[in-house]
Amino acid sequence: MDTVDLLGLLGAAGLILFYLPQLWTLWRTPRVVGFNIYAWVALLVGVSALMLQLVYLQAWTGVTANAIAVLAIVASIVLMRRKS
Repeated sequence: MDTVDLLGLLGAAGLILFYLPQLWTLWRTPRVVGFNIYAWVALLVGVSALMLQLVYLQAWTGVTANAIAVLAIVASIVLMRRKS
C-alpha cells in the first residue's frame, strides 16, 4: 500500500468519525431538531459524484471510503425522515 492509499484511508476514517456522532444523536433522540435534511441530501450528491469520479479513475480505496460515507448519509436521511 502506497502513501496515496494511506491518505485515502485517513480521509475515510475522518469522514466516518464525522458521521458517527451524527448517527448516534439521530438514533437516540426522539425528535430531530437542528438537522437540515437538505444539507444531508446535498452532501449525498457531492459524495456520490466524487465516488463516480473515483470509479472512473479506478481509485478503489477512495471508492470504498465514499461507499461507506454514502451508506452513513443514507442512514442519516432515513432516520431523519422517520423521526420527522
